[in-house]
Amino acid sequence: MSRRIGRGGMAQVWAARDADGNDVAVKLLDSSREGEGFEPGWKQVKRFELEYSVSARLRHPNIVRVHATGTDSGRGFPLHYLVMELVDGHNLRHYLRTQAHWLPGDVFALLAGVLRALAYAHDNRILHRDIKPDNIMVTHDGTAKLTDFGIAVDIDRPSHLTGLHVMIGTRMYWAPEYRLTAVATERSDIFAAAMVCVETIELLLYRYRAPARPQDGIPPDSPITGGLRGVLDRALAADPNARYASAHEFLADFEAAAREAERTVLRDVTLVGPTEIRPVPFPAPPQVEPGTVLRAERNRLLAALNRDDVLYVTALLAVATLLGVALAVAVFAIAVNLLGLSGTGVR
Repeated sequence: MSRRIGRGGMAQVWAARDADGNDVAVKLLDSSREGEGFEPGWKQVKRFELEYSVSARLRHPNIVRVHATGTDSGRGFPLHYLVMELVDGHNLRHYLRTQAHWLPGDVFALLAGVLRALAYAHDNRILHRDIKPDNIMVTHDGTAKLTDFGIAVDIDRPSHLTGLHVMIGTRMYWAPEYRLTAVATERSDIFAAAMVCVETIELLLYRYRAPARPQDGIPPDSPITGGLRGVLDRALAADPNARYASAHEFLADFEAAAREAERTVLRDVTLVGPTEIRPVPFPAPPQVEPGTVLRAERNRLLAALNRDDVLYVTALLAVATLLGVALAVAVFAIAVNLLGLSGTGVR
């Protein structure tokens, strides 16, 4: 193993090379965190085994592939691990934090990939239950890969650890009915995926951050409009029966609305691609009336004096002193120069 590339609630992920020389990711059960409010070791091991049994069934280009699992006891204690596909990139959360603009087509293709992965998992009777930007890897060519099926549940064979009625996952992305009943369904996964879509479109295309995430639709001041807004509002409906019945249906409507939205976004914002993340130029500063800055600085000085801000006042006095000294030196130099010229003229 060469370097640690991630750490979650119960595991660490390392970049490594297998016996055949292939680059892989190795997920190690982090037993050091037992007793820090995390589950006891036996539950972690059981979840690890469940993650492998679920992930090994899923073979899709938008899902991180799991190759093998095992236990290494060569260090005097059991070390449980999963060997997975190594994704050359970052998770979606990383890109949301940069708030850099992407081409709208790249953003919509990325999110469509997430919905394809979800539809495939549901086709195989698997509920992910923790869809969020942290669990979506993004390759350098912009492909989304859904990962971390650690709390996924097999609809046909739920366990006592990941049963359909066990409340687990990330609260911010919980559907309203899940908060009330703790019952996970395909529609609660769809709700979480729609939350990710809204968050991603707002941040990567519009650099807009909502003060709170929607629980029953998109906020009124969101820049998302038109048909795309209608699709996402339906996926975020508070009543699960008003949502899409399947991820396939959600995907079809999303792709159709995204094609129209792409033309709208291109008219409204300046964009760059996902492999060229860079800040978007800020607009020129607004014009201010003469004296506005001085009045603001005077008010700031008075406020600092009122709260005894010694550092601020001291710094301001030091700057004033330096400016005074510089002015005095300049005046003296000019005077000497003038006297020198005057003396030359007298001779």
